[in-house]
Amino acid sequence: DLHYPLRRQRQMCIRDRTYSTRLAEDLDLSSEQRQAIEAVDYYVIVQDGAAIGGLIAYATAPGEYELGRVFLAPEWQNQGLGAKVMARLWPLYPQAKVWRLDTPAWNRRTRRFYAREGFGETGVNEHGLVLFERWMTGGGGA
Repeated sequence: DLHYPLRRQRQMCIRDRTYSTRLAEDLDLSSEQRQAIEAVDYYVIVQDGAAIGGLIAYATAPGEYELGRVFLAPEWQNQGLGAKVMARLWPLYPQAKVWRLDTPAWNRRTRRFYAREGFGETGVNEHGLVLFERWMTGGGGA
């Protein structure tokens, strides 16, 4: 497990590799499905000992990564925590050249957040989700 202090003794992210392993073991999955689950990094965002959010990160190709299911509990939103989580995430993937994600077109708040975090809109997919990508400078750094 990786722990990232927000302030003294407080944690922001915990990488839970055991979650994907337990999930793969508990389900009757093909080897391809098992490999797909184990290839994903699940993060829990923790504040004062309580889980307040999470995110999923995974490689889609060498140097290319996707963020999925990025969320914070409503009472923790609009406090700058999302930016702190992102700032702690980038150095964990120094090999990343580009990050991609999607978000609903109706969610203007998250679209503004991703734009502030350096993501640019690249289009809309067949499900109506707005596609974003962020190219990294210096390999993984902000």
